[in-house]
Amino acid sequence: MKKWTKILSVVAAVVVVLIVALVVLANVLITPDRVKATLLPLAEENLNRKIDLGRIEVSMFSGIEVHGLTIYEQNGSEVFVSTDLVRLRYQLLPLLAMKVVIDEVRLEKPSIRIVRLKDGQFNFSDLMAAPDKESSPHESAESQKASDTQGRTPISLLITNVLLQDGQLTFFDHVLNDKAPYRYEVSSLQIAAKGVSLTGEVPLSMQCQLNGSQLTLDGHVSLLPLGGNFKIELQNLDAVAFKPYLQNVLPGKLGGLKLNFKSTVSGNLDEVLFKGTLSLSELDFLLDAMPDAPLENARLDADFDLLFDRSQDRLHLRQLGLDYNGININTKGVIAGLMNEPTLDLTVEIPELHIRQAIAAVPQGLIADVSRLDPAGSLSVKANLSGNFDDASGLFKSATIDLESVQATTGGNDLHSPGACFSPARKYLLKVYS
Repeated sequence: MKKWTKILSVVAAVVVVLIVALVVLANVLITPDRVKATLLPLAEENLNRKIDLGRIEVSMFSGIEVHGLTIYEQNGSEVFVSTDLVRLRYQLLPLLAMKVVIDEVRLEKPSIRIVRLKDGQFNFSDLMAAPDKESSPHESAESQKASDTQGRTPISLLITNVLLQDGQLTFFDHVLNDKAPYRYEVSSLQIAAKGVSLTGEVPLSMQCQLNGSQLTLDGHVSLLPLGGNFKIELQNLDAVAFKPYLQNVLPGKLGGLKLNFKSTVSGNLDEVLFKGTLSLSELDFLLDAMPDAPLENARLDADFDLLFDRSQDRLHLRQLGLDYNGININTKGVIAGLMNEPTLDLTVEIPELHIRQAIAAVPQGLIADVSRLDPAGSLSVKANLSGNFDDASGLFKSATIDLESVQATTGGNDLHSPGACFSPARKYLLKVYS
């Protein structure tokens, strides 16, 4: 018993000595001046931006706290990124070797300002530009100074965890309107990347509010080679706020649209697989070609399984199911030449469609003449579309139409009466070719 007591006493003494040593080393090696001497030159050299650091506090248990960080625009006057608090976590054991290894960065309540300028450039475009091969003597001196400063300090950055909490991103777009730029907000931004490494998969998650709509992303990303696997979900986005970007694309006027999106995205630089659902609800749309047949409070649901092959510039529609107000359309095939001259080869199927249900689903201004006939029965269609997008009239190649119990009324007489073309008790098969 005494032997175990002595062993435990020795172990406890060693632990106490280690803790005391770590506390002493932490206070000796990690000082606000050394932290600033390491971080500030390194950040300014890599970003080429003016940076302000606030008060720096060091604690063995809470790590290094930077109370206030501001990164300015390239012009040095406007704020690009600011945050109330930056927490840096360091490893304890390297302190015994007289080294400080920071492995986690946590930004709390950062504010990010993104601007797209009139010429299409962003306020961070200079950060993404390749550095000049030749630098000025002043730049070389600054770089050498930063390198020497880092070499004299025992602080090393080996970041494996990056966390961002309660962030806000504001986007200003001057391209469409330079005097009154469009503004969009991302709030409640949460980002977590843990176990960051050049090899292997890195878990990555993101949550935010996009113009008040919930957007989540959860999955893994690999850096070498670049690829990933994610689940993405967007809930109840009011797409009308983005109408200015659709004006040159939509063949009409958009009055209302709520968007829900849920998908898995996986792949690499050569192939990307998209599989999920897209729902468009509360759709109000007026087609330029059909001003008397507006879509009002319509709904369109899509169930998709798509493979984009970048090397062959092909989009494989492995499955694309559409449901417009209860009218189902299934499509399979390939769209090639997306980046140049798109061509398609698609099979389109409309399964059993009840005619009266279809009439109730589409705008009445579109089928007013047909509605007067009070048609009934059902039909199914299978068609082949192929060719160049520029020749829309030549895309249709062939179709098979099955008619069952089709009938209509005109002038009080049934079209299926004796002498009529169709009998409601029979099925008909029509084949149409271009």
